[in-house]
Amino acid sequence: MIQTHLDGILAPEHLGTYPRTAWPAFSRQMGAIARSVHDVRGPHFGPVSGPGYGTWSEVVIASLEEIAADLDSVGLDAADIRKAAAVAAHGRAVPRPVFGWSRQTREFARS
Repeated sequence: MIQTHLDGILAPEHLGTYPRTAWPAFSRQMGAIARSVHDVRGPHFGPVSGPGYGTWSEVVIASLEEIAADLDSVGLDAADIRKAAAVAAHGRAVPRPVFGWSRQTREFARS
């Protein structure tokens, strides 16, 4: 989200103009940036301004429940969203690996 407000050219639009031998350095720099962002820890999961939750599972479930309430409030069918919330609630206590596209994201997701 912040990146949309920064000056520059999107990597997918410009990276191809650089020699492929330069791409690993770019990837390392992106990994270092991701690592520094992921190292920031807050007091809870969820929006910075709150509400805070003890786990990401609680954030996902609450978000789905809020979306369902929004759909209900405008007369739309929220059954699929409620089903997704129920599935998330049922499986929240089951630890499962999180796989990312890079070493940095996997480490962050598991921390």
